Amino acid sequence: MFIGFSAIGAWSQNITTASDTISVSDTTKKSNTFFTLFRGKPGRAALYSLVIPGGGQAYNKKWWKVPLAIGIDGVAYYNVYFNQTLYKKYDNIYKTLAGGGSHPDFFSASDVAPLRSAYRQKYEYAWLYFGIAHLVTVFDAFVDRHLIEFDISQDLSLGPPELQTVPVSNIISVSIPLSSFSFTK
Repeated sequence: MFIGFSAIGAWSQNITTASDTISVSDTTKKSNTFFTLFRGKPGRAALYSLVIPGGGQAYNKKWWKVPLAIGIDGVAYYNVYFNQTLYKKYDNIYKTLAGGGSHPDFFSASDVAPLRSAYRQKYEYAWLYFGIAHLVTVFDAFVDRHLIEFDISQDLSLGPPELQTVPVSNIISVSIPLSSFSFTK
């Protein structure tokens, strides 16, 4: 296998003159594909929305979407905060009871353990939901910026331009009166 690769490397060598030399840095330059996502107007809208909730929607001048994006992120973050607060509460009670302390609502640490694990799971899922909700607003800004420059003209025909126009006299219209139908069993 090594012999095959070395043979290919030997055949790919070229004799060059001073006028057609290529520097190694030009041929091995590799761009990072993640950061190329944020180039151009759609990428800038996605970046603004990623950094600031509603920033991409404001960049797109879709002002009615800004409160929606902030609201989506706000509700998702409140879900994280609420479940974290309850998890910390039951975790502290569990640690108190496990350490030999007492609590007026619970008798032992095993009474609190199911609540503690349930709120821990809800807290972890809340972070997942927050990430998904935030990415939805980022994708909305990205796609919306692409669609701003989308052609929405009435002419949706394909083919050569001389065949695209249809005379008005050749258009057939069909109308179906829906009031004549009855939908009974």
